This record gives sequence, structure tokens and C-alpha cells, in this order.
Amino acid sequence: MAYIQPGVYEMKNGESVKIRTAHTSDATEMRKLTREVIKEDVGLILTEDEYTFTVREQAQRVHNSLYSPHHLLITALHGGTLCGIASFEPEQPIKKMRHHGHIGLIVAKPYRSLGVGRYLMETIVDWAKTQETIHKVSLEVLSNNEPAITLYLNMGFEPVGCFHNHILQSDGTYADVYRMELITSTPAFQPGDK
Repeated sequence: MAYIQPGVYEMKNGESVKIRTAHTSDATEMRKLTREVIKEDVGLILTEDEYTFTVREQAQRVHNSLYSPHHLLITALHGGTLCGIASFEPEQPIKKMRHHGHIGLIVAKPYRSLGVGRYLMETIVDWAKTQETIHKVSLEVLSNNEPAITLYLNMGFEPVGCFHNHILQSDGTYADVYRMELITSTPAFQPGDK
């Protein structure tokens, strides 16, 4: 079961934010936050009409993550307001690729640059470091999202590739997408081992 111990952290404005495992009861607020971030058209690749996730489907995703040892879905809460979501999902469930996965992150606009994104990312990375089967985490970020890139670089993520003209933006221009990775542990398995 993928679960983290809840933690309370101080944001840059002096107020507290709680990071905890997502609950199925968060589904409505998770869907609402995702829709709000998509409407901004600045970081997520989906358009409003493509985001068709229902509250029920979101609750099912949360439920599935709670019972999978390879997935993690966490939330940031300021008082009663859900202000951020982070996830870890294996890129491929196949045996030879099970050791790495992908991080997703969204933070509500009023909570950006307050440390919420960093706390969510640190929580995911710390969790990944405790997992025997996970040795690398990765993410993808639009090349024009400088605050996010700075955060990831400061956390030790390294750029490993660039998808040129990968995203068609609403203004008709194309944006590159960077792939960044962080090694979380050195696998005990060595070439030649069986």
C-alpha cells in the first residue's frame, strides 16, 4: 500500500501546509484543481475539452493508488483548501522497467512560489528513496516553465533529453519539453547477475 506519514510544513508566507496521502474524499477538489490549472494553459498539456475525468473516475484513481505499492498520490492542504497534487507512477509495469517512474505535479496559482511544490516533490522523492524497487524518478516539463525547471535543478534532477516542438500551444507556437531525472538509489543488481 502506497502511503506517506502526513507532515506539516511552513510556507514562505509563514502559514502552514499539510502534505498527506490523497483520500477518495478528495476527488471533487482534485478534479476542480486540475481543471483550474488546465484553464491557465501554462503547464499541463491537456486542453479543457480533453480533460473528461469524472469525480468518480478521480476517486477510483485515488483508490487504486492506495492499494498499489508502485503508485503514490499525495495532496497539499492549506486549512481546508486543496492547493496541490503530486503523483508517482511507474512508466512501464514490465519487469525490466519497473525500477523507474514518472512524477506529476500541479499547484494552485495562489500557492506557487510559496514552497508547496517543493514540499510535494521532496515528499515524493523521499518516498521513492525508501522503495526497494525504485532507483530513478523522472519528470517532463515545458521548456518555458522556468520556475519549475529551477526547482527541479535545485533538487538534483538532471536534464537528460529534449523533445523539440513537442507541444502545440494555444497561441499556435510550439514548445519544447525537457525530460529530467534523479537517481534515488543504486540498484543492488549488477550486470551479469541473474
